[in-house]
Amino acid sequence: TIPNSVLITEKVDNYGMRKYRRWSTTFGLSMSTPPALIDAYCEAIRELIREHPYTRKDYYQVWLNTFGDSTYNIMIYVFWEAPDWQTELRERHRWKERQDEGCCQERSPEHGDAPHGSGGGLIRPLTLRDQARD
Repeated sequence: TIPNSVLITEKVDNYGMRKYRRWSTTFGLSMSTPPALIDAYCEAIRELIREHPYTRKDYYQVWLNTFGDSTYNIMIYVFWEAPDWQTELRERHRWKERQDEGCCQERSPEHGDAPHGSGGGLIRPLTLRDQARD
């Protein structure tokens, strides 16, 4: 509880009026993913952030950050320019759809769409659904 005398005399940060909303998450990549494809995955995520109309362009982080039991964990730290939580959730949803459609979809060497010279090691981000099954 904050006393009324403090509310009257002190500056109060109204987080509901903030311009940016932070999102920090981790995506897991299969440990069979070669280093060059991990770099390509991170850069593709950065490009999605740069292209999305509701993301802050001057500050975001996408890096291999930790190791899971069977994954390389990529940290994604981004800010959404959103006036409210509903807009933030909508834009996260739209961003995730673009991620699933574009740079980060599962590829199969038997279908011939492995990057040239990759040796068959492919990016396969684990979704929350995948992690729940493992």
